[in-house]
Amino acid sequence: MNNHENQNSETESKFPVTRETLYSQVWSQPMTALADEYGVSSSYLARVCTRLNVPRPERGYWAKLAAGKPVQQPALPEARPGDEPEWSKDGGYARYQKPCPTLPKDIKREFISKKNQPKHHQLIRNVKGLFLIGKETEDGYLKPNKKLLVDIVVSKAGIDKALDIMNHVILAFDNYDCRVCLAPNHEQFSRHYVEEREKPNKRNRFHSLWSPGRPTVVYMGTVAIGLTLFESSEEVEVTYVDGEYIPTTELKAKKLNRYKLAHSWTTTKDKPSGRFCLQAYSPYHGTSWLHQWEVPLKQSLKTFSEQIVKELQQYACTIADLVKDANHRAELEEKRWQEMQEKWRQEEKEKQRAKAQEDSANELFEIIEAWTKTKSIESFFQEVEAATLDIPVEEQAVVHERLKKARELIGNTNALDKIK
Repeated sequence: MNNHENQNSETESKFPVTRETLYSQVWSQPMTALADEYGVSSSYLARVCTRLNVPRPERGYWAKLAAGKPVQQPALPEARPGDEPEWSKDGGYARYQKPCPTLPKDIKREFISKKNQPKHHQLIRNVKGLFLIGKETEDGYLKPNKKLLVDIVVSKAGIDKALDIMNHVILAFDNYDCRVCLAPNHEQFSRHYVEEREKPNKRNRFHSLWSPGRPTVVYMGTVAIGLTLFESSEEVEVTYVDGEYIPTTELKAKKLNRYKLAHSWTTTKDKPSGRFCLQAYSPYHGTSWLHQWEVPLKQSLKTFSEQIVKELQQYACTIADLVKDANHRAELEEKRWQEMQEKWRQEEKEKQRAKAQEDSANELFEIIEAWTKTKSIESFFQEVEAATLDIPVEEQAVVHERLKKARELIGNTNALDKIK
């Protein structure tokens, strides 16, 4: 093993790194030096600290410390729901028994002055441009290139309204100290399917709506609830014009007459309606729970968001119970699987024992057969040697030489050696 392989082996042995270990390390040496030890860049390590909610020294900290100036080291905060417990360079996580999610004893609304209230949540801030970069589906929905975005399914015309609705909902959760974030990798949550059609039909179609790389979840206590805001679609009459389907109502009468003369036809398509629906669901594996709210047109978004928070407080208890049941079923399934594995091992062991016994018996039969054959061969040689006594001496030497070569050709005829 060369030096490079030795270094890689030493680096890999340091993983996984817990929050506590990483906190101790980033405050004991500069980020650049620590990053070199782990074989990553300092900017990458800074993002790891953010994911694990580990505070790190500000720019100039080490220079101030070397100059003897007063510096402060904040304490490691308690892990928030959704914070990654550890970091592995390969993206893997140690297997450990996760406790069932629970609600806090009390969820109260915190008073936040308008001065301290952010106008836009970080999940909403500056994301409009990211949604607009990409393609549009045939039905008119945005399909951004970026996957790590807040979970919104919307058309280009409705993007501003959608971001405003989602911002109000997220800030309302913030007021109750309920964290909203993109689901952490280590949780392995699943996003629920989105049926955006207001009146689904049995007609087959290719589902091409955009979906995020990770669900958007809100933590109520340690209970995670998935959130998706989508613009519903309605079936409208469209006319095929120059390679695209245009709602018939958008075509002017004089143009429609001209298009009818060309190669065109009329059909129906599902198109964004401008109406929105908020979908909440259980993201936990083995559970099934879904609830939807139509976003009212006249009610204020602030009132609507408060209503969502209060209702989800009740539904969070249901989800926690579902997770508990799912974990119990998973434990029973794991136990059943282990029992089946043990049964298969015993069956395989018995098969091997039976085969070994059969092989031994067959080998014994071969030895018995070889013993009989050996006795016959040995008897042949003895009779030939006895017969040589009756022939002239000069011929005996020739016969004995031939018998010697014959024995060499036959090889070992001692059946006792086979038994041994």
